Amino acid sequence: MIVRVTVNDNDFSGVLEAFMEQFYSNVVYFGIPQYLSEDEKNKLYKKSKELNHLLNPNYDVEWTDENKQKVIDGVKEAFKYYVQNESDEDREYLIENFEVEIMESLKDEWQNGENFYWFQHGDAVVNL
Repeated sequence: MIVRVTVNDNDFSGVLEAFMEQFYSNVVYFGIPQYLSEDEKNKLYKKSKELNHLLNPNYDVEWTDENKQKVIDGVKEAFKYYVQNESDEDREYLIENFEVEIMESLKDEWQNGENFYWFQHGDAVVNL
């Protein structure tokens, strides 16, 4: 399983690269903001455990549409928390334009430079 992320803008390659360098940790173990209610924190903790199960290559997961959507939603939510230190304008742009796709293989076609791919087996990241 491969996760592709982009914001379709080369100006933010550095932000995406930094997020992707620690992709698994950023998605599964992202810091839970202290300003959230206990109920919200518990929901995020439960989601974190579920994402660990889905993304950990040691588990045999059936990649249903539902499981793919859980990963896509989890990656988007983790990215939203990751970019909190960006300027207001940049943060809004990044969150609004952040795209996540679950792929089974890479295609031999041109991609703009801000596409990053995370490979589940090997925890490897490639920028194409």
